[in-house]
Amino acid sequence: MTALYPPPETSVAAGTGWAVAKTTLVMKRTFSQPLVVRGSRIDGAGQLGFTGPVGHRPFAAIQFPGTASAIDFGKYKAHGLNVWATSSGCYALQLDGKTFSRVVVFRVELTTD
Repeated sequence: MTALYPPPETSVAAGTGWAVAKTTLVMKRTFSQPLVVRGSRIDGAGQLGFTGPVGHRPFAAIQFPGTASAIDFGKYKAHGLNVWATSSGCYALQLDGKTFSRVVVFRVELTTD
């Protein structure tokens, strides 16, 4: 994930000490369980947070009810998500449903352009 830091004045993250990037969670259209997303930096100091598409401050976790509306892509559906970070580094997401738990590791790069 790459995000501008400091964020532009027009960003929901302007003046917060955080950078934010829009991303999408894509899943099978038939997926209907609640889903909780949480995460943290795993290689040093730094925070990770989440909001929906129009959120104005990050939360430690975000939940999507199984009946949450999503964008339909035929066999798949998608939920918009803002991922917030305070520093560049290696991060991990934990995705928890009723019947599973998955970890996704990724890198955050905060850039000035």
